[in-house]
Amino acid sequence: MPTLDTAERLVKLTRELVLIAIAVAIAIVVMPFLPQLLEQAKGLTLTSAEVAGLRFERAREVEEKLETVQRALAPTEGNKDQRPSKEARLIAEALDNVRTVTEQNIVRPGPATIAQQQSLPAAAAPSPSWVYIGAMRDGRWETRNFDVTGPVRVGDTIHASADVYRRKSAPRKENGDWKMGEPVGQILQEGKPATVQEIAEVPGIDGKALIWARIS
Repeated sequence: MPTLDTAERLVKLTRELVLIAIAVAIAIVVMPFLPQLLEQAKGLTLTSAEVAGLRFERAREVEEKLETVQRALAPTEGNKDQRPSKEARLIAEALDNVRTVTEQNIVRPGPATIAQQQSLPAAAAPSPSWVYIGAMRDGRWETRNFDVTGPVRVGDTIHASADVYRRKSAPRKENGDWKMGEPVGQILQEGKPATVQEIAEVPGIDGKALIWARIS
């Protein structure tokens, strides 16, 4: 009968194999659509990897590269956001796995870097960011990305009913064209809660009001 220690090792190994599979999927699915990012990825250094004790001494660097790809996938034009693509959702899942691996100490530095690793600050929680709530007309929602039935108010806690991009600002008009706020490289995933800190209403077509919110 397997001991508790053996069971824990099997659970960790399973997690690590899932992470490897996701990384392979990214290489197969995402990179063919984003050849320009290969140059950026040249700086990525994987200094050590073990199947039965996976360790990335540059885990933060892996995370940053994934966020770079995530930002490149996000739309930049218009005043209402699109839902993340299959590739963007895949990267969001990979980012979650990398962060989970780091937080659960499956990422282990070599003996020479233990002191440096212990002195590193913990990963910061996502900063407040803007998300697209949906489109309203005559006080009713025509499309929405959150579990809202009426007007959204500051202080409300809402839950995403679909994956949505996080951005640094609401859309703004430049030279007559609407531009999206810069993506932060993260997605608010379906089912996740958010607290509304500020609301912005952007004019849409056919009398629609496009509702954006700054969330935490």
